Amino acid sequence: MKSTALTIVALLTASLSLTACSGEEESGENLMAEKSSNAMPEKAPQPASKELPTTLTAKPTPEPIAKDVSVDDEVILTGSIIFKELEGGFYALIAESGDKYTLHNLEEQFQQNGLIAKVTGVPKPKMMTFTQFGTVLQVTSVEIIDSSKVTNKIAIE
Repeated sequence: MKSTALTIVALLTASLSLTACSGEEESGENLMAEKSSNAMPEKAPQPASKELPTTLTAKPTPEPIAKDVSVDDEVILTGSIIFKELEGGFYALIAESGDKYTLHNLEEQFQQNGLIAKVTGVPKPKMMTFTQFGTVLQVTSVEIIDSSKVTNKIAIE
């Protein structure tokens, strides 16, 4: 008796599930038909205008002239010298243009966080460091512009 009742319940459940699924498909199809009928009407193709070109022609453009830059050219940059606390700490320069440089051979007297200075040096774009902070700049000279914004380096405990 129990098995017969369970069989009937299973058959009723299966038939109701199938009926519910088929109802969803029909309503889904109706929704798609409604959406497509509410969509913007398609524009009729316009006849080709006589002003449009019938062939495409390419005109050559002159190649830009490459500037011969030596790797040993010195640059003069104005910006803020900052201290970054990565890998034991290093000094960097953020130039007025927004370019970032890792400073090498920066004399101790110029190692001040927040110092605004004019730094002369040779960029070393192929040199790799752990700092991962812009291009390496081999410093040759520094001229202090403003030292009023200098803050002390924060000691790590």
